[in-house]
Amino acid sequence: MSINSIDDFKRVAIENGYEPNEESDIIVIYVYNLVKEEGKDDLVDRTLTYIKGTNRFYLAVYKKITLLGKTITRDNTLYDEIMDEIKTKCTYNKISKPKEIDFVTYKCSEYKDNLEIGFAIKDGWGLIISDFKSE
Repeated sequence: MSINSIDDFKRVAIENGYEPNEESDIIVIYVYNLVKEEGKDDLVDRTLTYIKGTNRFYLAVYKKITLLGKTITRDNTLYDEIMDEIKTKCTYNKISKPKEIDFVTYKCSEYKDNLEIGFAIKDGWGLIISDFKSE
């Protein structure tokens, strides 16, 4: 899958069950499994964020679930599936730490310009950044 424009991003998001949440001059955000309750913050399982003008997008997958007052970490989420596929198809690059979060990065020669993808987990969210720029 290749995302080379805002239209590609929106098509992929919509075809995979995401719904529009926010759009500005800078970003577009789509969410998956949005739950709205009056007087409470909105909840989502996943967010897809596209940064306009960069062809860079972010996938965030919430890896925790609360049932009957107990919070557990879910295994085998979309984050885990994508990470396993990238680890198989791409080559480990390095650890990079933008904005105080350690990301493991992989170079993917089968994608355009030897694409670099970053992975991290922060506050229960599995984070994937396409076209990651190492510092």
